[in-house]
Amino acid sequence: MEGYEYLDRRIVKTRDVLKAALMESLQYTQLSQISITDLTTVANINRSTFYSHYTDKYDLLDAAIEQYASIKFRTRQNFETINETILKEIFIDVAIVLQEMKTTYKLNYHVISLIVEKKIKYDLQQLFQKIEQKMAKDYDEKTIHISSVMLSWGIYGAALDWVDHDGEDAESYISSVIPTLLNGLTSM
Repeated sequence: MEGYEYLDRRIVKTRDVLKAALMESLQYTQLSQISITDLTTVANINRSTFYSHYTDKYDLLDAAIEQYASIKFRTRQNFETINETILKEIFIDVAIVLQEMKTTYKLNYHVISLIVEKKIKYDLQQLFQKIEQKMAKDYDEKTIHISSVMLSWGIYGAALDWVDHDGEDAESYISSVIPTLLNGLTSM
C-alpha cells in the first residue's frame, strides 16, 4: 500500500518501552540527569538497540511527546464545522493534557511544555484548517491558514491560562472565552 509504512511489532514494542521509560524517569529526575544507560536499564534493552531507534534522549523525548500529546486529538478528525460545543470539547482535551503534564512532570515541566506546545498547536492548526476548508469553500488557502493558526493558538493559550490560574471550572472558563475566539475582537 502506498503511503503506508509497516513497522514490525518488535520495533513498535521497543520504541514504546523506551518512551515509557523516559516518561517515567521524567517524573522523578531532571532530564539533564537522565542518561541513556538509565533508560536502557529501565527498558531492559542494550545501548546499541537504543541507538538503532533514536539518536539521543532528546530525539526520544520528541517521539514520546509526539505520542503523549497527540492521543487526545485523534478522535477529533470528523468534525464538519466549528461551533461552541466543538471548541469546548477541544479546549477540555488540551486543558487535560496540560494539567496532567504540569502535575505529573513538575521537575521537567519547562522542558516538556515547549515541545507539547508546539505539537498541540500544530495538531490543532491542522484540525481547524481541515474543518475550515470544508466550511469556507469561497475563502483562499492563505486566509484559511491564518484563521486556523489564530484559532489553534487561541485555544492553546486559553487552556494554558486556565491551567496556570485554575480557580474557575474549565467549562465556565471556556464559555467566557469562546465568543472572542469565534468572533474576534468585535465580540467585546
